Order: sequence, then C-alpha cells, then structure tokens
Amino acid sequence: FNEDTPLIDVTERVPVTPNDGSVAVRVAYGDIEDLIFWSPEPEAEHRFGEWTVTGRAACIRTRGAEVVTARLLDGESLRGPGRVLTDAGVTQAEIAAIDYDANVVTLDADALTEDMIGRWVTVDTGGHVAAVRIDEMLDARRFSLGDQDLRCGVASVPEIDEAGNVLHDRAMYFVNAGMTVVDEAGEVMGRVGASTPRAFMLTPKRAVEDFADADGDGRRRFTVYAIGVGDRVTVPCAVE
Repeated sequence: FNEDTPLIDVTERVPVTPNDGSVAVRVAYGDIEDLIFWSPEPEAEHRFGEWTVTGRAACIRTRGAEVVTARLLDGESLRGPGRVLTDAGVTQAEIAAIDYDANVVTLDADALTEDMIGRWVTVDTGGHVAAVRIDEMLDARRFSLGDQDLRCGVASVPEIDEAGNVLHDRAMYFVNAGMTVVDEAGEVMGRVGASTPRAFMLTPKRAVEDFADADGDGRRRFTVYAIGVGDRVTVPCAVE
C-alpha cells in the first residue's frame, strides 16, 4: 500500500502446461506487469502464457508490449516474445572427500569455475539438505569452506542399544537424518537416521568399541557433521 492506495492492481494465476505442480503468477501494478514461474520439475519443459521454460524458476517484467527484463534461475532456456535466454543449467557432483580439519571439499568431477566463488550451494545428504558457501576455489574439483563450521553436534558414546541407537551423553538439537558421524580418530562411523536430542539411529550399526578412543580418556567422542562423502552438491545458476 501507498498510504491507503494498493500498489498491486492485479494478481492472477497463469495456467502451466504440463500441470505437474508448477505454478505461474501474473502481478500487475501501474504500467508494469511481472510474470513469475516456479517448478518442482526443472528438467521438464513448461509453457505458461506466451513463454516456454526449462528450469526451476523464471521472472519476466514487461511494460506494455515491451519486455523490460527477464531472468532464468537454475535452468537451460527461457523463450518468449522478444527474449531468449539460455544457460548450461545447474552444476551437480558428489562429494568424493572432505578434510574436516582444513575445511576443504573434494568433488568427484571437474565441476567448479572461478565465477562460482562466493556462491551458496545446496548439499543433499539423502535425508537433509544443507547449504554451504564456496569461499575459495582450489581447483576444478576442490573448494574451501573458509571458517564455516560444519559441526552440528559433539558428544560421547557410552552406550549403543540392540536396535543400533547411539545413546549419547549430550543433548543435540541440530542433528538431522543423513548427517555424517565421525569418531575422534577421524574415521567415518556412518550416517544419522531417526534422531531425538539424546539418541540417534546409526547406519550401519556399530558397537561402542567401534568408536576410537584416540586420546585414551575412555570417552569415545564423536562429531556429527552437516555434510559428508557421497552427498550431492548442486551449484545454482542464473542468467538475464
């Protein structure tokens, strides 16, 4: 609103083909019209109004019959009256290795380019999606996380029950399914399944003795990290 006057004149849904949960909305105010599109199926081609898109999202602004600006997000093409946008689409790779001490991630393919420095990427663990920032590109496969902290919980493991639940000694409220568990010797113990603040299912099942006591204090400490080897990294893209 501008005082008592609405700024937006019209908001209406625009039909999308195919009808797979994708949505488009037209928003008009004054002589400006915005057309906004989003899809849960970014690899499929969709049509809305006079536009065809293959991608996650798109925004088109027009003034009268003129396209003022258009933007394609996480996609390969956007085509419509007087405007064609193309891009290579999102970049994806799996994590091949992580040096948690150095905060360096190694991918399984040459997926990194200099223009990705500073971008946030999503990391899918299979049970949880995290986001990290590419602070420094070391080469086409390796990037540094800088001072970002991947730790989501630290505790000791005094007991593992018959079902495979790790009954730890500290409440951990930020642990989610799919996260990676590493013992105090730096060995990966597995992934978190169902969890509560005081316990989580570990896959594969482990015995207490499987957790190293590297410093000999008898506590068998472990760390739960937000991301780990085998997780899927997606680098978003945008073109306009």
